[in-house]
Amino acid sequence: MKKYNCEERDMNKPSIWYWVICVLGLLWSIGGGYDYLMVVTENAEYMGKIPAETLDYYNSFPNWLMWPWAIAIWGSVLGWLLMLLRKKLAVPVFLLALLGLIVNMLYFVLTGGLPIMGLVGTIFIIIAVAISIFAVWFGRRNSANGTLS
Repeated sequence: MKKYNCEERDMNKPSIWYWVICVLGLLWSIGGGYDYLMVVTENAEYMGKIPAETLDYYNSFPNWLMWPWAIAIWGSVLGWLLMLLRKKLAVPVFLLALLGLIVNMLYFVLTGGLPIMGLVGTIFIIIAVAISIFAVWFGRRNSANGTLS
């Protein structure tokens, strides 16, 4: 039986916090995916919970705005899955997702959507942007330290 050699251990093995962050990030993104699917399929029960003014605002979105939203949501899901697989491809995927989110947020800001979204909606948007920026940073950090291949 081979004895354990400290010098042979995997120095790039992620800590438990790496896995916790990746799972939480994936769960957050899946929540966004659920929201996306409920809105694009116009789920009556889900849409019935949205205030009328907000729903009118959503219904005024141009069709092209669905693309950056889809890229932001599904790019984030894919990015976290790639992080769980420890793949460097997660970094450009997170960057693309962030770009999609920025396009959406700029549309909200430029069309006066933030007051319609209210304080809670605005805080939620800020949190989404912060998490997206964190995902890019976290991916780059783990790519640089050799955790991702």
